[in-house]
Amino acid sequence: MKEVHMKSIGKIIDLIFAVVKYFIAMLFGWLVILVFLQVFNRFLLNSALAWSEEIANYTMMWIALLGASMLMRNRGHMAINNLLDASKGTVKTVTTAISVVLQAIFLCTWIYGCVVFLPTVKGMRSPATRLPMEIVDSVFLISGILMLIGLFDYWVVKKGCEAAYSEEDEMLKKIQEEQMNAGKEE
Repeated sequence: MKEVHMKSIGKIIDLIFAVVKYFIAMLFGWLVILVFLQVFNRFLLNSALAWSEEIANYTMMWIALLGASMLMRNRGHMAINNLLDASKGTVKTVTTAISVVLQAIFLCTWIYGCVVFLPTVKGMRSPATRLPMEIVDSVFLISGILMLIGLFDYWVVKKGCEAAYSEEDEMLKKIQEEQMNAGKEE
């Protein structure tokens, strides 16, 4: 029964991150258009667009933070795994558990900080476009929650065994296996 619930939760999390992935792609397309407009206006019309630069900056911020949540789910963040790679058995399990707990504490602190911070920007507007800053800065809270969900998905739902790797990761894994097999044959 519990396994069925975990699979259902896993499917919901997969759907959430699929939406995030397409939203990032849409934001990136928007960023390309904004930068093209800025370059076109600056070099051909000799007129800079302050609003496009501001929105491009906010768009990059959203892409980076939402992308960080995707990386958290896929265990794609940089890590120094020397200690984990060198350890085995109980030491490796305890070290991994400590790492996961520290990550969860950091993310809960991040989320708490965002909940405290966001009301302080209520009523503030961005300089050029007059966008509400609570909407612009809400990405910090959203990405923190998504990172915590990604951490939960990897360690609880998938039990640390399965990551949502990209096709490139699968190809790299296949090449490494082929090289290992070729080395055994020689």
